[in-house]
Amino acid sequence: MTTGIFTSQTPASADNYDGSAIGLGNNIEIVLGPQLVYRLRWYASTTHIGTVTGRIYDQAAGTLFAGPVAFPSITPGAWNVSDYFVSPVSLADSKVWTIAVHNTGGGYAFTASAFNSAPITNGNLKAIQSGVPAFNNVFDYGAVTVPNDNGSGANFFVDVDIDPNPGGGADARQAAFMPFFMAG
Repeated sequence: MTTGIFTSQTPASADNYDGSAIGLGNNIEIVLGPQLVYRLRWYASTTHIGTVTGRIYDQAAGTLFAGPVAFPSITPGAWNVSDYFVSPVSLADSKVWTIAVHNTGGGYAFTASAFNSAPITNGNLKAIQSGVPAFNNVFDYGAVTVPNDNGSGANFFVDVDIDPNPGGGADARQAAFMPFFMAG
């Protein structure tokens, strides 16, 4: 099981294509940090095509903070998870982080105006309300770059996975992340 901001939410518009590669992002805050992130999550459009990679950006600085990580296997019309980061990524509180994917195929799923009136919070994770303190969500067309065009508060369903043990069992990578975690 993965743990992120979005639990049962699914996009209102599940099949969108704007004709070119696209970067999509959600701006998040950590309520009480730091918070370790192990991989990323993304809801693929129902007719997904293309290669998808994920990144984490420092929103204020406009710089790459972690990644890229690949999404090795995409299931259209569903939540998908990336490969693990080489090392867990520690996100500090009191900052806005852009959690982003780049899809060479250009397809995406979204819900319009999802963040216009309130943030979405799950435990220590918060997808910010659009405009407080930055826009949420963001996008950009073409080559990989920091997505920074205003998405008018839409939810592009890009998320983090903070569960170090999503399958309930241990593997070598998870054991390396957590010395106290005993491999089974």
